[in-house]
Amino acid sequence: MPRESGAAQRSASPAQALEELRARLERDDLIVALKSPQCRRVLFRVLDQSGIFQDVFAPEALGVAYRLGRQSVGRFLWAAIDDVDDQAALQMRTEARARVRKEQEQVESARTLTADEQDD
Repeated sequence: MPRESGAAQRSASPAQALEELRARLERDDLIVALKSPQCRRVLFRVLDQSGIFQDVFAPEALGVAYRLGRQSVGRFLWAAIDDVDDQAALQMRTEARARVRKEQEQVESARTLTADEQDD
């Protein structure tokens, strides 16, 4: 097996070090972001919009390709989140469901108030 020359190894090393630094910074940033309920809410919205929770079927091939591309971004983000905190995705999904329930309760409450006002 041929070995790289010392010059080739040295030239690859700074690039590799830079890539490792970027990966570590992104990981640290994501760890901090996941501690914030606001950031978790935004990240989950991006995940949801990426369509990773939906089927990609479409009648035309370009529609499928488009949905697969969106899902690819979502899977990248999901994997990054899971890599730093394997409970974060579940927590975000639980928080999202709680928000939906709360919003539905508020809508129902507003409907009830409106119906009561019309009865008067």
